[in-house]
Amino acid sequence: MNAKVNSYIVGQIESGTISGSDLDILAALYSSGGLTSIMSLEGLPPTVQQIIRDAFRNGVRWSFMSLIPWVALEAILFLFLSKIPDGDVQQPDQNEEMRDMEGQMPEPSSSQGENMATEGQK
Repeated sequence: MNAKVNSYIVGQIESGTISGSDLDILAALYSSGGLTSIMSLEGLPPTVQQIIRDAFRNGVRWSFMSLIPWVALEAILFLFLSKIPDGDVQQPDQNEEMRDMEGQMPEPSSSQGENMATEGQK
């Protein structure tokens, strides 16, 4: 982001939008190590404040734009994820499932059992 901020300010200097006195203020600001806090911005003339705010606005915009390819890559990779079984959770035993299913099946009624028994004797 610092490179984008610096390139924006240099572009403003090269285009001539900064006056000589504002240029001296920016030069003094850079020689002192730059902005130390947002409060130091308040002591600058309004034109210099606007240039610095625009420079940081441009830097933040490009910071977010640099994340777009990574988000796109993450979205594509997300499509290829498969379900990973959880090894900590015990899977029910198939025999237990069969016993549960047998317990849920209705038992034949006594009249059906008698019909079957009489048919078997014939």
